[in-house]
Amino acid sequence: MKINVFLYGLFFAFCSISCNKKSNDTAKEFGLKSDSYNFENILKCGYYDFRETYFVTTDNGCVYNEKSNSIGNAVIILVPKKELNKKITENVNDYISKLNTKEIKEIFKIFISIIPKKFLVNTPEGYYQKDKYIRNLYNYKEKNGEWVLIDTKEINSKEEEQKDFTFIESFIQKNLNQNDGLKIDEKWIGDFQFDFEGSKMEEDFEGNIVFHLSEKDVYLTQNSTSFNSETGKIAQKSIKDNIFAKIIKNTVDTLVVKTIEENREYILFKEKGSSNYGVTGKDVKIINPEYDTYTLTKIK
Repeated sequence: MKINVFLYGLFFAFCSISCNKKSNDTAKEFGLKSDSYNFENILKCGYYDFRETYFVTTDNGCVYNEKSNSIGNAVIILVPKKELNKKITENVNDYISKLNTKEIKEIFKIFISIIPKKFLVNTPEGYYQKDKYIRNLYNYKEKNGEWVLIDTKEINSKEEEQKDFTFIESFIQKNLNQNDGLKIDEKWIGDFQFDFEGSKMEEDFEGNIVFHLSEKDVYLTQNSTSFNSETGKIAQKSIKDNIFAKIIKNTVDTLVVKTIEENREYILFKEKGSSNYGVTGKDVKIINPEYDTYTLTKIK
């Protein structure tokens, strides 16, 4: 799933319609309950696309207008609480159009990005955000029946719009890699690394993968360097940061970690009767077919 490419396009949609820093004025203006802002009224204001694991409003999202959306420029993200069948995902809008607000809340985790109307300017092409604006992110908390302001991003110039993209990307990814209620044993909390090396074609390579594990989220970091086999000169260096993942299985001594974008699986295990850790799985063997298991070291 090419989620980063999609998110880059999504950023421009956000920018066309509409310093992590909490704004007291913004928080005060936008309360925590939906009653005053009618978020329910905009849940079905536009079309949705299905992006492998979640739905998102297409094109310009839900644009501000004085009648049906008096809040601001909105982008709505719906994350299914359970896996939906292929028939539904291929007929997204037909499916959502038949749901009422209550059903949408029951079936999806709902996240709404809002650029409030006070930061918009009316143009012949529609409402666009000013050079300086604030983006608020809300989540519907089913337990309390509340729309909660969970984060705010302040943009102070056109040059800072890239920060808005980074903010949105991080926000979506973090909410996609939730561990589905799987509690991680304390022994797995921390950073775990395994080193690898091998040869391919006319190059030798070496590197490492680090698993960053916490109760809230999981992500990987991968470093690799390839060398010309004859000269020993470095051919290429690669660093991949923030490879978001989720835990799909959890037993007493085993964690199965799956990356969100490339669907790679890693089986992390603790040897019985030992303090040693290891990592295995088909995607581990792909690195170097000669090895299907590597020693895993807790580095933090």
